[in-house]
Amino acid sequence: MIARQIPLILKSPINSPVSMAYLWSLSDDKKRLACLYKRFYRLRNLIDHDRRNVSRYKELIRWKFAKENYNTRRSVILGKPEEPISEIFTRIFNTLTFVHNSTVILPENMIDKKAYFYKDTRQNHRIEKQIILTICRMQYVTPNELKYRSDFSWFPEVRKEIEDFPENATKRQMAKSTSNPSYIGFADYQKNLMLLNEMYKLCL
Repeated sequence: MIARQIPLILKSPINSPVSMAYLWSLSDDKKRLACLYKRFYRLRNLIDHDRRNVSRYKELIRWKFAKENYNTRRSVILGKPEEPISEIFTRIFNTLTFVHNSTVILPENMIDKKAYFYKDTRQNHRIEKQIILTICRMQYVTPNELKYRSDFSWFPEVRKEIEDFPENATKRQMAKSTSNPSYIGFADYQKNLMLLNEMYKLCL
């Protein structure tokens, strides 16, 4: 029997529509955040077939809603001034749309071919999905001493060390470094992610 690719159609949307007008009709910011968090959470099982990435996604959104202050992160990493709460909610709303887009494939982008094996049913990931899965993996591999410092105080420390480091450093000089060399990669990752956020008004 040859399987045929059929787009998944849900009678009831997995993620109920929400608009900025509806968000601002709620009485306070706490209710607005709860409304958005629920919609991010409902997308968890569509993030990836790998349950590890689903778990990482859940951990990520819990951390961002409960602990992270986006203005602090933006100020420390990019040196940007604080944004008003209305701008932050716009960013969260845009990010919800971004995550939702990562879970779907438009019919015109589907690969139409005969499926003899499970691997034949796989579709190319949208760029949004590739980014979300990368963020989930980076969340997992980031050392706890960086991951759980919500003030991002580690970032300027690492950046300063990079600036002070000789261009052609010897192994002995590198061994004297007070921070883990791998932290440089995590600092670059955070900088690039924040630049992406600025470009598309997101808060990934």
